[in-house]
Amino acid sequence: MECEGTHANQCTKIEGDGIPRDGSRKSGQNTPGYAETQAVECQPQLHPAIPYQSAFPTHRQCSCPLKEVQEFDYLGLRLDPKLAMNAALHRIQEKVNKSHALVAAVTYSLRYDDSSQHHRPSLNASPRQVLDLWKACVLPHLLQNLRYLQESQVERLQVTLNRSLARSLHVYGETTALCADMGVPPLRLTQQVQQAQLAFRWTHVYSDSIPGVMYSKLMTHYQSLPPQALERSMRQAKAHLDPQAGQQNKIPWQVQQAHLGNQEKSYKNWLKVQASNLWRKELTILTLPSQTPGRLQAYVRFNASDLSRISLYKPAPYLRQSHGHALGLVRLRAQAWPRHIPTHLHFATRYARADYEHRYCGYCQQGQALGDEAHILLACPMTTHLRDAIIQQMQRKLRLHDANPWQSFTEAEQVSILLGNPPPSLLKRHIRSWMQESMPLLHEYTASIRTLLHDHRAPSPQESEAEPDTGSEDEDFDRDFDTAVRDAMARHGM
Repeated sequence: MECEGTHANQCTKIEGDGIPRDGSRKSGQNTPGYAETQAVECQPQLHPAIPYQSAFPTHRQCSCPLKEVQEFDYLGLRLDPKLAMNAALHRIQEKVNKSHALVAAVTYSLRYDDSSQHHRPSLNASPRQVLDLWKACVLPHLLQNLRYLQESQVERLQVTLNRSLARSLHVYGETTALCADMGVPPLRLTQQVQQAQLAFRWTHVYSDSIPGVMYSKLMTHYQSLPPQALERSMRQAKAHLDPQAGQQNKIPWQVQQAHLGNQEKSYKNWLKVQASNLWRKELTILTLPSQTPGRLQAYVRFNASDLSRISLYKPAPYLRQSHGHALGLVRLRAQAWPRHIPTHLHFATRYARADYEHRYCGYCQQGQALGDEAHILLACPMTTHLRDAIIQQMQRKLRLHDANPWQSFTEAEQVSILLGNPPPSLLKRHIRSWMQESMPLLHEYTASIRTLLHDHRAPSPQESEAEPDTGSEDEDFDRDFDTAVRDAMARHGM
């Protein structure tokens, strides 16, 4: 851009970079001190065709009002303005429902994929295969952002988890027993594991990072934190899982010996063992004489040896062996035989529900005998021939594996062996061969017991007298549930 006027020849040029340059210097102008004495006589003028624009645009009033955002997604977590995590809870439930529909479609094809098996659902579906599919598709959505949810929200997610797992496996029994067999501890304990792991990450692994420095400063003002603060929950979770290390701020020696890059993973595995011990103690308390008997208490009493495994985050060992009738054994252990074992009948359609200790056996004439697993498998005259055959086979297996004889076990231990658990006196090196040899026999025995009880089933006063039995566990449960709903609606005038 050049100046206009009489001093155009004496004006400096302004290049595109904004630095003025003089293109018409004379020889005399190069003398020292000339720059201090010579003044610029003309100023550059803007071209009239180029309008002047301010660095900041002028304010223009918007005609439409701005709307407040009710929820938004941040790093895969849906948040609401008050950070109450209700939007995140609904989003998690939506993802779980979509994933459950996918698992249901795949398991349906697995149950009916082979036409040569005459479309028998319990013969084609492998519980372990369905469980692995459910853990890969549904469970990650429940655990992804579990550490940020409140206690009531975790309880709602626990109900969603129980319903999804039961429907995927088609096992409608005691939900806690089913979760224990499948290696899915309560979400409240898993939440504490995640929170304690996060505290370990900020205090030992990344203590120099911004979150680590902020966490250490917040811990100095721990008493002033809100009751629902994440930092307070992290400290409480760490103290609950490991009280000694929570007070001294030390890490276990197993974690110290791990590689520096693997210490957080090692600490997480150690926390899972601690959570398993806490859950095992909670289940063991249910077997005390002061507790009211029930289906969960019966499961713990007959499967105490199985619950003694180190980590309850892994499925029960009997699920490793797949057989045509494996699903029947899962239902028997999870208290899901309401049409065949009287103590499993936890609901009533037309009559008042009987207490657990008053659910007597209707197959024998022994009077008021409690119809639980111990009576059906070991004492009921209806199953004598099947019981003698399986006990003879188990005695042979015990001799081959150098274990104690069958008569040396208590009643609860004998029922535990028939339910797929290894004998208490079995050596660790023989457990694998025992499971491989005994599980096919126990699966066939379970199927024979169910068929026998179905053919000679006598209806109890708690059941409906006009409803026929088709022999399917799923259809029986669905029909009884629908009947109970209709009766409840009729009582309330709906």
